[in-house]
This record gives sequence, C-alpha cells and structure tokens, in this order.
Amino acid sequence: KGNRGAKIYTLAILLLLSLPIAVVLPIAFTKSAFLAFPPQGFSLKWFHDFLTSPVWQAAWLRSLLVATATGFAALFLGLGASLALARMPSHWGKPFFAFLIAPLIAPRIVLAVGLFYLYAKLGLSGTNLGLIIGHTVLAIPYVVVTLAAAFKHFDWRLDDAAKTLGASLPNRLRTVMLPLLMPSLVAAFLFAFITSFDELTIALFVSGGLQTTLPKQMWDDMQLQLNPTLAAVAATLTAAIVVLVLIPTFFKREDA
Repeated sequence: KGNRGAKIYTLAILLLLSLPIAVVLPIAFTKSAFLAFPPQGFSLKWFHDFLTSPVWQAAWLRSLLVATATGFAALFLGLGASLALARMPSHWGKPFFAFLIAPLIAPRIVLAVGLFYLYAKLGLSGTNLGLIIGHTVLAIPYVVVTLAAAFKHFDWRLDDAAKTLGASLPNRLRTVMLPLLMPSLVAAFLFAFITSFDELTIALFVSGGLQTTLPKQMWDDMQLQLNPTLAAVAATLTAAIVVLVLIPTFFKREDA
C-alpha cells in the first residue's frame, strides 16, 4: 500500500509539473491569430513564421553560439575546480565548494546588475563575450556539482597506477580520467548548455538591443504582442531540451 501511495503521489507531481507544457503545446498548432485555449483548428503557420523569421533565427543562432561556448568554458573551468576539490583536504574542500556554488545561492538579478555596471566600464555590454562570461558564472556550479559527484566514485587507484608508470597529469587526464568520466562530462556540458540557452535575467541587462538571445526575444515579443508564435517557439525549445536531456542516457548505455 505504501509503495502504491508513493507511485500515485509521484504521478500526481509529474502531472502537475507537465500541466503548463500540456497547455502551451496545443496552442502552437492553432489556426487562431491569438493565444487561446483550447486551440481552434490545426495549423503549422506559427512554426513556419518562427523558422523563417530573420529576427527569430538571429536570436536562435546567437543563443546556440553563446550556449555552446558557455558549455565548453564552464566544463573546462569546472573540471579543474572539481579535480582540485576532490584532491584537497576536507577542511578546505567545504568552504571551497561553497564558494564555487555561490552563484546558485545569490539572486540572479544581483549578478545581472553587477555585470551590467562592470561591463559598462569594460565595454562588454551587448557583446557575445559578455554574455558568455555571465552565463559561465551561472553554469560553473552545475558543472562542479555534477563532476564532484563523479569524482567521489572515481577509482583513484587507476590514476595512481598511471602516475607510478610515469604518466604526466595531462596524459593521465587524457588516457585515464576523461574516458572514465565521459558520461558525467557530457551531462555537465549539457547542464551548462541548457542553463545558458534558457537564461533571461542576465540577457536582459547585458545583451544588446538589436542582437538578442532567444529567451530575451521571447520576452520582448511578449511586451509587444501575444501570438501563437511564442507557443511555437516554446514547443520547439521543449523538444530540443528533451533531446538534450536524453543524450547522457545513450552514453550510459554504451558504458554498460
């Protein structure tokens, strides 16, 4: 009975979390020119408008570029930080870990305002580099948490054996650590990618008025007009994120 109750409770939570998506997705296929539920008729017009609009495509490509660069930057920095965290004494590790995940605790609006004033002095406002730096700050905690958990289960005897045989740290990383940590590395990269791709607050403050990211373009469009194109964009994003989330599963199956 207890197990059945837990299943029902879990199913109820899943349904509650899926409810907004269940409302938005059908609207993306409506014939109506206005947002309305239930949708009226069936049409792919709004997907066509999204996929052929120069404004939407520029925002999509910029988000893709920034998110990819953010993913690699956060993975590179987070891997080094996680490796240092795994090898340092516990009395130093705890405060260092707290420092690394501080961007998760601090309100994003505080980070965004701080970056806005900093970028105004450095001339980075409205640049892709500024967005990548800001998004990397937000993404590093997700990478550190993911890789710190992986390093806890890592068999350090393999690294010690390679070190005994004369392998340098770069060689041990390339031949021992990275292959064994590949599923966690892929998961960490995807966390960083999705964090950047879906981020709005920092984009509102530091992205340019003419060149925007996809979430900011959605926000700007909501201020001017509400039409089913927004639902089509949301449906496309949902499908893309589902695919990205499923990617680590294939890596785990290959390892198994």
